[in-house]
Order: sequence, then structure tokens, then C-alpha cells
Amino acid sequence: MTAWFPLRYDTTTKVVSGAFCVIMLAVAWMVHAVAVGAIAIVIVLLGYAWSPRGYLVSDDAVVVKRLIGDVKIPLAESLAAKARNALRARAERAAEAEAGKALRQFCATHVCSNGP
Repeated sequence: MTAWFPLRYDTTTKVVSGAFCVIMLAVAWMVHAVAVGAIAIVIVLLGYAWSPRGYLVSDDAVVVKRLIGDVKIPLAESLAAKARNALRARAERAAEAEAGKALRQFCATHVCSNGP
């Protein structure tokens, strides 16, 4: 089973991209450098080409659809990473608990006792 989730640019993204182009073209006009305007246009176009257009979720992977090359993320790898992080967190909690137990035992035998 696969599910398609399309994405659209929000108003903020459109406004910021447009403002960036206008500012860079104004700078290019003021300094009489066509290269500055061309660079601004290339930056916006590359950003658009690499931005996600949607997500395709299947049983074994998530595919991020872009104009320039899709990215496939296998779910097995992401689940393995999640399991690895859970084990690491469990080991850290166990180590903290063991350290606390050792400290309590030390205090009970050496600090809190009335001496030999």
C-alpha cells in the first residue's frame, strides 16, 4: 500500500523568495553587475528544484519527491536507528541508577555509620 502526500509552498515561503529576488535584482541594478542578478536567480531556482514536492509512503520506504532526484529512506534503517536510540537511553538510565545505588551504599557504610 502506498500513500501520496503532496506539498505546497505557504505564503511566507513565496513572499520571502520573491523579496529575495527583488532585493538581489535591485542590488545588481545599483552596482551594474548582471552576475549578481544571475546568481540570485540561480539560487532561487536551485532551492526550488531541491525542495520537496511531496512524500510517497509505502510499506518499506518513504520517498521524498523532488524535481532534482528523489530521496528514498528505507523504513528498516529508520526503525533500526530508533531501536538503537532506545537501547542507548535504557543503558544510560541503568548506568545512572547503578551510580546512585553505589553512592547510597558508600554513604551508608562510610559516612552515615558511627564508625568502627
